[in-house]
Amino acid sequence: MNSNITALICDFKNTLWIGTEKGMTKFEDGKFSTYFIKRDQNSNLISCFLEDFENNLWIGTFSGLFKYRGHPFVSYGIHDGLTNNFIYGIYRDSNKNLWIGSQNGGIFKYENNEFIQFTSTNLTFKTVNFIYEFSKNNLWLGTNIGLVHFDGKTFSQKTDTSSVYKTNINYIYKDSKNNIWLGADGALFKYDGNKFHHYNLKTKNENYAVWSIIEDKQGTLWFGTYLGGLVKYDGEKFEECSESLGLANDSYLTSLIDVQGNLYFGALDGLWIFNPSDKSKKMVHIDKADGLSSDLIYSLCFDKNKKYIWVGTNQGINNINIEEFYKSGKKNIIQFGKQEGFTGVECNSNGAWVDDDATIWFGTVYGLIKYDPRENIPNTSESKISITGLRLFYNDTLLENKAHLAYDDNNITFFYNGISLTNPSKVKYSHILEGFEKKWSPATNERLTTYSNLPPGTYTFKVISSNNEGLWNEIPATFTFTIDRPFWKTTWFIIGIIVLSILALVFSIRYRINTIKNREKRKTDLNKKIAHLESQALRAQMNPHFIFNTLSSIQHYISNNDTDAALKYLSKFAKLMRRIMDNSKQQLISVAEEINALDLYLELEVMRFDKKFEYKIIIDKEIDTNYDRIPSMLIQPYVENAIIHGLLPKGEGGRIVIELKRKDETISCTIEDNGIGREKSKEYKKNRVQQHKSMGMSITQERLDILNSSLKSNLNAEIIDLYEDGKPAGTKVRLNIPLESGED
Repeated sequence: MNSNITALICDFKNTLWIGTEKGMTKFEDGKFSTYFIKRDQNSNLISCFLEDFENNLWIGTFSGLFKYRGHPFVSYGIHDGLTNNFIYGIYRDSNKNLWIGSQNGGIFKYENNEFIQFTSTNLTFKTVNFIYEFSKNNLWLGTNIGLVHFDGKTFSQKTDTSSVYKTNINYIYKDSKNNIWLGADGALFKYDGNKFHHYNLKTKNENYAVWSIIEDKQGTLWFGTYLGGLVKYDGEKFEECSESLGLANDSYLTSLIDVQGNLYFGALDGLWIFNPSDKSKKMVHIDKADGLSSDLIYSLCFDKNKKYIWVGTNQGINNINIEEFYKSGKKNIIQFGKQEGFTGVECNSNGAWVDDDATIWFGTVYGLIKYDPRENIPNTSESKISITGLRLFYNDTLLENKAHLAYDDNNITFFYNGISLTNPSKVKYSHILEGFEKKWSPATNERLTTYSNLPPGTYTFKVISSNNEGLWNEIPATFTFTIDRPFWKTTWFIIGIIVLSILALVFSIRYRINTIKNREKRKTDLNKKIAHLESQALRAQMNPHFIFNTLSSIQHYISNNDTDAALKYLSKFAKLMRRIMDNSKQQLISVAEEINALDLYLELEVMRFDKKFEYKIIIDKEIDTNYDRIPSMLIQPYVENAIIHGLLPKGEGGRIVIELKRKDETISCTIEDNGIGREKSKEYKKNRVQQHKSMGMSITQERLDILNSSLKSNLNAEIIDLYEDGKPAGTKVRLNIPLESGED
């Protein structure tokens, strides 16, 4: 083509590519083929070639960079002789002629690399939906005006009044009994060799159309309809069975059967596969989620060796490795669209034909497309996967593998890229974070993933990618990292805390034990002292002088034959002794019990001293004498002291007043006498030849101190000297006694 050779390369098939200033030439099998990049001159001025790891040929020109990967798809349209790009039925007859039906363009024959259009002068059909060879040189055409016969030159319709020659025919099929079935809009026809039989099917919608027909291994016919569901015919009756089979769609536009008897139906919700002769096999559904380019399926066909199914949709053609699916269950699907050379994009119903040389013809809305498998270069190279970046929270970062991160650096984003030069847009990714996830993620086009709030631990991020034909990496790209625990969750810290806790617990227990021991010891000592003091107080109340004098008084009454007085005195003395004994057993007694004992004591003292003094006990109404409690044997020693040291030395006219008043949670007890006072009492004691040694006051004071300690109270006694005209006029003792309510 041009002698100015600018570039040379020998590709993986040992094909020589020659770049010139006017295009490029391929030298293969001793033949030269000329290729033009584009129509402009600069695009055909080749400067260099490069073959990549996926066997793509990259072409450097003066108009930019181009990529070439074979030429498996060849498109034919209005620039190639077709008068309309909307292609329906395709059929190669026994004479090896390829016939093409179109919308509004009639029928074409492809011969010697050109399209010949056939028109009809006596018939008005414009659309050919289906082409079937009834016999040699006799084609049946399913058209928009009904069934049309064509002998290669002339179109004709029989004068038969059957509506088969008036109704739009979509599909023609010959069953195992040599009956010919014709699917039409709103009708079904059967030709038994003599005449046509007309059937009206009961379907989901009365406005149905029969678009596909297939016979299974048992001789049952299956009719796929548009809007009417799936109808089967067992030779006797027709039955709409899509719902009973678990199919939800109402349109089944194309069908196939393989050598094992599996039926394939292309619907508007994907591909359905089942075997009516083997009930144990489950219904199989393949749709967009499995890798199809669309769920709207218009055409189906096997390749020559029946290892692959070609699925035509409204978004390109798909190749399914059906042999691999039955072996392993894997749904390996390869999509072909504009980028792969399938420029027709949307396929048409029944628009597929497989030649003996494995060439496949597809009818689309943008012309006729030929697929030559010899020109197809499968991409058997894995995509090159790598982790391209990391981000902690919102900051890009660089980290070495097996890096350690702080416990709060637990929001990490991974960026990755799988390089497939054949078609980068079809690369998909799947990833897993070992240590956090158990399953690989579904395949997606996203090239980043984020993990938030990861707990401390060691993780390995793995990512794989697929090339444009669904081939996945065997070895993933990996990155291992560790999120450290905070120091308060580390093993040494926890062990230290446990040890300190145990030590603290041991010391606490030992301290508690010692405290309890000391407290019990103090309590025991205190109880002993209290018991001793109470014993002393009891002895003080039952001192020999008092008992002796009391018994002497009783003897005096008896000597004077004053029996009543003696009995009365003796009765009161006995009651007092019993009161004193009962009260001594309790640390706290009711106010009533204390006052009763005090009253008995005063009555006896008045009788004993021949009424030399009088007494009065005043109790505040606010005091509940039966409920409120005070320490026992507390008031009597002060009363005794007032009588002995204040009133008796005075002689006649002595008076003692005992008054109890309530102030909040205390009782104020005052003991007031009009005796000689403390000063004269001291002189009186000095002048007495034989002094009475009274221990009641000192014992009572010790009891006050101990009671305050044991009861945690604030018992106190205040002694006040009384004066009248500057002369001693008696004493007043004020006791502040904390109240205790209720019972022990």
